Amino acid sequence: MMLAPPPTLAALAPPGVVPQAQMRAAARDAGGSVTDGRLLASGMLLAKRSWRRQLRRTARLALRQKPRSKPMPAEQKVYPAKELCSRCGFCNTSLVGRVQEACAFLGEGMERIDALEAKVHGRRRRIDEENELYFGVTEENGLRPIRMARESRPERRAWTGVVTSIACEMLRSGRVDAVLCVGSASPEAPLEPKPILARTVEEVLASGGVKPMLSPNLLPLEELWEVRGQDIRKLLFIGVGCQVQALRSVEEDLDLDVLYVLGTNCVDNPRDAEALQRFLRSASETPETAVGFEFMQDNRIWAIE
Repeated sequence: MMLAPPPTLAALAPPGVVPQAQMRAAARDAGGSVTDGRLLASGMLLAKRSWRRQLRRTARLALRQKPRSKPMPAEQKVYPAKELCSRCGFCNTSLVGRVQEACAFLGEGMERIDALEAKVHGRRRRIDEENELYFGVTEENGLRPIRMARESRPERRAWTGVVTSIACEMLRSGRVDAVLCVGSASPEAPLEPKPILARTVEEVLASGGVKPMLSPNLLPLEELWEVRGQDIRKLLFIGVGCQVQALRSVEEDLDLDVLYVLGTNCVDNPRDAEALQRFLRSASETPETAVGFEFMQDNRIWAIE
């Protein structure tokens, strides 16, 4: 495989710093002039835009040249994390070569969250503050982003409808180009998960509701890798902690302009459809009609039909 030549000094310039020769050339092309080393605003702006376009092209070329690994087959029985594996789907993508640094159950594991907290929020949680001890960073720039909310008229929901409503609004407002969420494997199996890249509000609504099984939410990373830099530049990811940790570890490889993460709760989940059906048969007299279930305060399980 042919690799690109090393970048020039100009290509390594930090954002906002445009090499002098490039600025002068751009100014002349734009009809500007150079006086005492200073460029007219028109020439400087053109040079900056040209430099940024070149930087993006260079970055995308570098991404295409990164070696790819052979994904593990979907029917794989044993994964690197062995019995701890949450079947997040990461190993079934060509990013599997990064699993040692991405997986929440290998090496330092969940300890990496401390570093990711600082990367995302600019600081780590304050363990002497009760909310932050349990929920992570809850205050940024004097604002408290934690809110309690319930959608008054959810279009489709398992409980409050908040997650689905946020995802729909992100698409409607143009904040994101796609939402990586979990749909249903089929109309006949509404509780069995199938992760999708939803590009429309209708697709998000169709995926509404909890899927109480281990779900390979990171499988669509393969599609993101294939289309990177094309139609998906802003992404909202909906998933649980171990999936988020792996995603953040390879975020830079996906060539996104922005990545939003909407974290959801994680509890004990059946490993596969057969285990889910065994559980439903123990909780409901008519498991074939169940579309969900809830763990109640009286330690009972209520099947939703």
